[in-house]
Amino acid sequence: MEALRCPVSNLSAHFFQDHAEALRDILTRYLDAANLTRLAPVCRTFCGWVEFAGKPTLGIARWSRSVPDLEMLPPSPVESPVWQTHGLLGDEPAMASRRAIRLHPRVFRTYLNANGNRVERDLLPGECINFFDTTISADLVFHAENRVHSRLYHAPYWKELQLHLPLEEWDGPQPIRFQIREALSNRYTPPAQFRIRLMLRTYRRGSDAPTCYAWDSPEFWVVDPKTLRKSHEAIGAKRARHA
Repeated sequence: MEALRCPVSNLSAHFFQDHAEALRDILTRYLDAANLTRLAPVCRTFCGWVEFAGKPTLGIARWSRSVPDLEMLPPSPVESPVWQTHGLLGDEPAMASRRAIRLHPRVFRTYLNANGNRVERDLLPGECINFFDTTISADLVFHAENRVHSRLYHAPYWKELQLHLPLEEWDGPQPIRFQIREALSNRYTPPAQFRIRLMLRTYRRGSDAPTCYAWDSPEFWVVDPKTLRKSHEAIGAKRARHA
């Protein structure tokens, strides 16, 4: 990093031009907007790195990858949450056993744009990623104990590799689908709440050590479908009580 900031360096301009994308993928997770502003006069290659600044984060898709250049403000309290449970147990979120859970994972960065606003942008895969070995998994986790109960899903992150296309033209990772096979919460004393943990394991070419990114859902109960109330039913009951 010191070599990048130094006006006199043994690294040639051709080195940056030839390896710009690989260096961007490796280094921008450690840089913020202030560092990139200082680096921009050293080499104009750094001018376009600001949109990649900040550590990559795993989350749930808020928009389509058909517009990968879209900058979005972080979620606000009035925005509909992308995480949805099957219904409610009383007034608390719950998932039904033997019912499909669909999630659309995304990797994004949060950074300060040129206007000084904190924004999110979906992150396109870098050329140094080993696309064949990168995987996504979903585990059911005890909320209170933070330990894994069971593996719900495991598969390649990219189900369809489009190696004939430039990376910026790739479709985003496909949604994943799985289910919790049993009603589990009432099997424990006291009854247990759970979370779903997504884990993305990425590999760089020539490396056997993965880089892992995790996302945890809010907690929920796991119950039989017959005991669930739909969200709109709960809202109607609340309105009736207040009437």
